[in-house]
Amino acid sequence: RSAAPGVGVMVMPPETGIPGKTSANYATGFLREYGLQVAVNADSFLPFAKWAGQKTDPTGIAISDGLFYSAPVANLHGLGIYKDAHARITEIQSELTNAWQAVGGMWINLKHGTNIHEKLVADAASVAGLSADGQTLFWLIVDGRQPGYSLGVTPEESAEMMRTLGADTSLNMDGGSVVTLAMARGRLGCSLVNRPCHPYITGVQRPLGSMVGIRAAPLRSEEHTSELQSRGLISYA
Repeated sequence: RSAAPGVGVMVMPPETGIPGKTSANYATGFLREYGLQVAVNADSFLPFAKWAGQKTDPTGIAISDGLFYSAPVANLHGLGIYKDAHARITEIQSELTNAWQAVGGMWINLKHGTNIHEKLVADAASVAGLSADGQTLFWLIVDGRQPGYSLGVTPEESAEMMRTLGADTSLNMDGGSVVTLAMARGRLGCSLVNRPCHPYITGVQRPLGSMVGIRAAPLRSEEHTSELQSRGLISYA
């Protein structure tokens, strides 16, 4: 919830001195570097990053801490987070240029409670969702391309899952082998939560050129985590 004390959202910043480009990083590396609690893949990017540090170009709009560094794309949708602690998902990326943080995605699949996406092939999916008041950000991660473990979901199915979680609107982010969720893990530092469908080695994360991070105070204990879950303040689907 955006209004919760100490909670903040951060879009992956650009490469220093190279306008419009990011330096590809692993989700766990991004999390450690910026002291985040959660890191998740966001927009698509080019080229296919083979190693951390490779220069990449986010496909759509990108704003990090008010720094606008990647231009909107007309036929893709986006997510913006504003200084007054609300967020917005829109079909027009250029409407997000005054956001404090913004990142491109693919297409909206849930619009004001209505599933608007057709049936497509199931795949690994990363989906951002918002409550009707723009105060609660949901993120749905589904593994895919792994027969016997998880085949993934269609955009239509992920829209229904988002609606069940309580989202009013949701946006398909980049999918497939880039779908990655990392979380801070106490003494262990951080680890992957999902099992990425890496094209060569299943379960190994790819370097990413676009990510969103959540910064928040770390949970104090397992008991505290259970308490927050019972109150509906955090959930794992």
